[in-house]
Amino acid sequence: MQDIDIVLLAKIINIHYSLSQIKQLCFELGVEFDDLDGIGKMDKARELVLEMKRQVRLPELMKKVSMDRPNVAKSLHSKSFRPQIQIHFNRFIRYRWLLLTILISISIVLFIIYKIVIGNGQEINVITSELNMISVADSPCPKLYFLSELSELSLKNRQILDNCAIQMDLVNSESILRIRGSSAWPLKYPVLTKDDVLKIADERALIVAKYLETRGVDPKLVIIEPVMPPEDHWETNDLKILEKDRFVEFVLEPIAKNGR
Repeated sequence: MQDIDIVLLAKIINIHYSLSQIKQLCFELGVEFDDLDGIGKMDKARELVLEMKRQVRLPELMKKVSMDRPNVAKSLHSKSFRPQIQIHFNRFIRYRWLLLTILISISIVLFIIYKIVIGNGQEINVITSELNMISVADSPCPKLYFLSELSELSLKNRQILDNCAIQMDLVNSESILRIRGSSAWPLKYPVLTKDDVLKIADERALIVAKYLETRGVDPKLVIIEPVMPPEDHWETNDLKILEKDRFVEFVLEPIAKNGR
C-alpha cells in the first residue's frame, strides 16, 4: 500500500470539515476529541491524524474522509491537492507584488508632480494658508522654557524644535529667525553679575541654534541675541519669576530690516 501523506490529510480535514464536524469524526472513529492537543480547527485536525497514525489506523481515517467527502477522495490518493495549494499561493504572491508595484509607481508619479509644482513656484493651498499666518512679528516656534540656569534641551524642547525646523522649511529664505535667549538672575552665592547672566542667555540661544542647524535650518538665516530679564526681576529668589525668565523665544524678520 502506498504511503499516506499525513500533512496533506490534515490540511484536507482542516479545509473540508468544521470544528464540530471534526468532533463528530472523532466520535465515529472512537477518538476522544477533548484529549487532542490544541484549540483551533487546524490543531485538532493535525492531532487527529497523528493519533490515528500512532494507532496504525491511517487507512481507516482515509477511508472515512473519502466516504464523507467524495469530492476530495481523488486528492487523497493522487496527491493532486498539494499542487493546487501551491498554485493559489503563487497567485497570491504574484498579485501582492503587482499591487506593491502599482503603489510604488503612483508614489513616484505624485512625487514628480509635487517637485514640478514647487519648482515652478506654484504653492499648494495648504502651504499657502500656513505661510499667510506667519507675519514679520510672528514666530514659527513657540517659546521654550528651561528648568534651571543650565541650558540642556529637554525631550519636550527637542520635539518643539523639530517641529520648528519643519515650519522654517516652509518660510521664504528672504526671512531670518532671531533667537533670543534669556536667563533668570537669582540671588545666590557666589553673586552673579550682569555679564554672567548675559553669558548664560547667549549660551542658551546658541545651543538652540546649533540644534536647529542639525535639523536642516540654515545658520546664515539665524541671528542669536542674548537678552536681560526685566530690571525688577534682577537678583530675586521668587521661583515664579525665575521660571518665567529662563526661556528662548523666536522672532521671524525680513532680511531687509537687518541690512542683510
